[in-house]
Amino acid sequence: VFSTVNMRTLTQLMVPDVRELSAHAGEIEAYLSIVVGVVRENVRLSALRDTLLPELMSGRLRVKDAERAVEEAL
Repeated sequence: VFSTVNMRTLTQLMVPDVRELSAHAGEIEAYLSIVVGVVRENVRLSALRDTLLPELMSGRLRVKDAERAVEEAL
């Protein structure tokens, strides 16, 4: 694999100007903040699902009880 990487390969590589990247740092941070929030929410929802689903499937918990638990968690 490494034998195919040579100077010709590197001349085709596009490297953005650091000044351009710095100009967009605020926008990038805003998007990354959104991504972090979505990932955290996904983790919370997965934990809630993993807690409630076995109880619902076994019949130890009713849907109305689960709805109440979800409202309390949110």
